[in-house]
Amino acid sequence: MRRCACILAAACCLPVVLCAGAADVTGAFLIVKDGRVGFVDGGGKLLASPQYEVRGSWSEGRIWVQAQSTGEVSGCFLDDRAQPLTAARYRNLSDVLPEMPLPRFARGIATVGLPGGGYGYLDRDGRMLGRTTAAGVFQRQDGDLLLCMLDGKAGFINRHGSARIPARYAEASPFRGERAAAREGTNWGLIDERGTWVAAPSFDELRWFADEPRYWSYRLGQRWGLLDRDGKRLTEARFDDFGIWHVGTVSFRAGDKWGLLAADGTERVPPRYLALTPFDQAAGLWAMQDATAKWGLLEAHGKELVACLYDEVLAPAAHVWLAQQEGQWGLLNHTNGNWLAPPRYQRVVPLNGPFDGLALTEQSACWGVVDTATGKEWMAQRFEHAQAWRNWLAVRQAGVMRLLDRDGRAVLTWEGTPEGLPASEHMLAGTGVLRTDKGVTLLAEDGTLVWSTTFDDAGEWSGELLPVRHAGRWGYADRRGQLAIAAHYETAGAFAEGFAAVKAQGRWGLIDRRGEYRVKPAFDALGRTCRGLAPAARDGCWGLIGTDGTVALPLVYDGIEWGLRAEGSPLYYGAIPGDYPSL
Repeated sequence: MRRCACILAAACCLPVVLCAGAADVTGAFLIVKDGRVGFVDGGGKLLASPQYEVRGSWSEGRIWVQAQSTGEVSGCFLDDRAQPLTAARYRNLSDVLPEMPLPRFARGIATVGLPGGGYGYLDRDGRMLGRTTAAGVFQRQDGDLLLCMLDGKAGFINRHGSARIPARYAEASPFRGERAAAREGTNWGLIDERGTWVAAPSFDELRWFADEPRYWSYRLGQRWGLLDRDGKRLTEARFDDFGIWHVGTVSFRAGDKWGLLAADGTERVPPRYLALTPFDQAAGLWAMQDATAKWGLLEAHGKELVACLYDEVLAPAAHVWLAQQEGQWGLLNHTNGNWLAPPRYQRVVPLNGPFDGLALTEQSACWGVVDTATGKEWMAQRFEHAQAWRNWLAVRQAGVMRLLDRDGRAVLTWEGTPEGLPASEHMLAGTGVLRTDKGVTLLAEDGTLVWSTTFDDAGEWSGELLPVRHAGRWGYADRRGQLAIAAHYETAGAFAEGFAAVKAQGRWGLIDRRGEYRVKPAFDALGRTCRGLAPAARDGCWGLIGTDGTVALPLVYDGIEWGLRAEGSPLYYGAIPGDYPSL
């Protein structure tokens, strides 16, 4: 199955894109034919004909491909010249990672499925470093030692494949915080990076905490206890489960109730709550839920700051506390439980930058601004829309948009909608296209207009000449807002590398900055110039042409990848296989 996305170089619909250069480390681009993928280099030279039904994404200059997407699937990695790293074929990881089945490289290592079963490590040259288990695939391994298997025993190798801890354990888990759990016989213990036992194998199970590498939990029978990284038992095995660490405190469960332990194993809060959840934005504070399913605030030492009275409690930003009652949000004083602003808002959105200490509030489809320290209204609920834009607050009232400063003064006013503001990724050299009800113009990030003129419409701003529509036709304006290239085209694309695609008499060609044709209109579609080449289509098939019109890659493909979006993701033209992001 594939999706078709025929991309024309119409200025009004293409996103900002970049030429693949410093941001592109692959050296190879995709081409598509009959649902299969091949590769070309940055000069349009064919590296591999379309032969792969499945492809991953580039990672450290390597990409995973499979000739088939069904049946007994096997695949391999290609290098940045689209050449297989090795003749060996491997399986993907769909049986252990169904949400991310295609292998990728990280820190020079990729895990793959082996043809005979099990999993292995590959380096960037395609060399097999050793076998591993499912734990070595789906558990994070961010240290220098990798879990490996040899003759049915577990050990550890370094990232070059050399043995560091002999394969002598019945089972093991990856290292975490310079410690790993290992099983000898039926019991688990804790080892260091030399393979020395720091906690003798005497436990039924050992688990590490995702958010605190200095501590482990151990199981004896059906109960759990707390262990430090040096093997010291901080508590007896008397708990039913452990939860989350937060600022030296961990939640624990006894029966169906939750409490808190300090890092030394002493009980801070007895198990009396249905749930305990820490606040990332507030050190040492937890949200607790009582038997009524209501929420309040708790100090790690056990003091209840705010009683369990609320449907939900949030801390979306530092020093901002929100509580919900009957579907409405209010601002809470977390030290005494009093309302700073009563629950009357549908949404509260804290601001930052020059508006730090303020929050947008929505009430009955009207927006205002509140001071988060006092709960007092900084601006009444009178706006149809409000949002942060650069260092300003953009608001709309009665069809009029305003950019406001920190004192609430309007620095710019126009008739329009919030959608007319340029997105951050579309701001180039501190300017972007502003679309108003009266036309389009250029807006600077300091809230001033670059132009005193407006045009009927504008296309993509690339930092060079801007495609604009004037009196029903398209031309190009310079930074002064003057027409540098007369408006006589049917459609006009953005300039890139000194060239732009334009449409005249139903066909597309390339012009230079003087408005002179370098390639006369002869194509059904043209894309952005990158590396001196432009994607071109004729009769539904894509290829690449030079800026003089010479064909660098025959126009025989269903789709092609060429160039990058502003944020660095690939840009595709034409038909793209279903597992590709496409336009």
